[in-house]
Amino acid sequence: MPTLKPKLIFAIALLALTTVGGCKKGAAVGPKDNSDNVWLLNNIKHTVTGTNRTGTPGEPETSIVFQESYIGNSAVIDFTFKTLPTASGTYRLIYHDLTPLGDDEMNLVVNTRDTNSCQYIGEPVNVQVTVTNGKIKIDVPPVKVKSYDESQAVYDLSASVYEL
Repeated sequence: MPTLKPKLIFAIALLALTTVGGCKKGAAVGPKDNSDNVWLLNNIKHTVTGTNRTGTPGEPETSIVFQESYIGNSAVIDFTFKTLPTASGTYRLIYHDLTPLGDDEMNLVVNTRDTNSCQYIGEPVNVQVTVTNGKIKIDVPPVKVKSYDESQAVYDLSASVYEL
């Protein structure tokens, strides 16, 4: 294959720059303000930048995961339901002892670099779940979570997170 001469390469680059430079640009659209889409773990604020629904064929439960970042090892909070809510209502947040969840029950697991994986450890507490246009919002009052590592502390957690 013949090589391109430097003048031809320069001409192509110049043409590309003038074409792109002549494009009309509209108003800049920045990222959506998610400053109200947060959870607090151990007084550290985590802002949601991504969400993902998960389900495993043959498994009786489904989850919705709220991520702080798409970068590996980012903080995540994972809510598990028997089936994902399709209507607004009150769910009972329970300690998950591996028994199947009831229709109105949910549990949570949170994972950060500082705390590792933690799960809810308290008595059942009411959590408001709102569904708007198929998108889920979950409001968790202040609760306690504990690491699976028994040497770790108990942490405070609260959340007001919604699907993007």
